[in-house]
Amino acid sequence: FHHKHFPDMTVGDMVREHMYKVGFVRNPVTRFISGFRNKVLRKPHSGFNKHISRELGKGTEVSEIDRFVTFVGELVRGEVKDPHFSPQWNKMQVCSFPYDLLGQTESTGEAVEILQAATGTGDYEFPGSRIETGKDRNSSLDEANWYFNHLPKEQM
Repeated sequence: FHHKHFPDMTVGDMVREHMYKVGFVRNPVTRFISGFRNKVLRKPHSGFNKHISRELGKGTEVSEIDRFVTFVGELVRGEVKDPHFSPQWNKMQVCSFPYDLLGQTESTGEAVEILQAATGTGDYEFPGSRIETGKDRNSSLDEANWYFNHLPKEQM
């Protein structure tokens, strides 16, 4: 749609009234574990690890679970200021934006079928979820359970 065809409409009005609005969210538990593994475990010189080293003592050998427990403690205390660990609903404004479809990345296939039926795009091939295709093994619910089972009860 070009704005000259709708001179009395704002861009927001055009989006709300004339476009099919889709959003995808990720399971917050697997998203958190994936973020932890990427931002803390895979990047040893990140700011996250500097905090963890300070808390656990520099030069000490720190296990993956000790890093996780310490990181969760920092997150709970509000010491982690990073968009990767902020709630998705806050970023996507799910309560105030008029989505036509909200899908979950872990089951993209179902949402794509609904999207294609609603938009007449059945001939277009959408990419599948990395989780559904088995390419993302580091953020499964089993992986998340393994980490969270190691948390002290007071942090749950």
